Amino acid sequence: MRKPIIKNTETLEAAAGGFDLVRLSSSKEAVDVCPNTMRGYFKQGLPCYRRGKAVFFSKAELSEFIKGAR
Repeated sequence: MRKPIIKNTETLEAAAGGFDLVRLSSSKEAVDVCPNTMRGYFKQGLPCYRRGKAVFFSKAELSEFIKGAR
């Protein structure tokens, strides 16, 4: 029986070197902002990253975008 090397997601994120991209479809769970609102932010200038049909955004860039929008 194999034992997992990394037991929790916090350690996994630290091991990934601070990788903070989130898929648009999981934005509600990750940052509590619905995907339609995120699409509006993309139209206003928030960068988005595409890989095939998948759309991603950065949590850090979202934070800076919201701070700058006020």
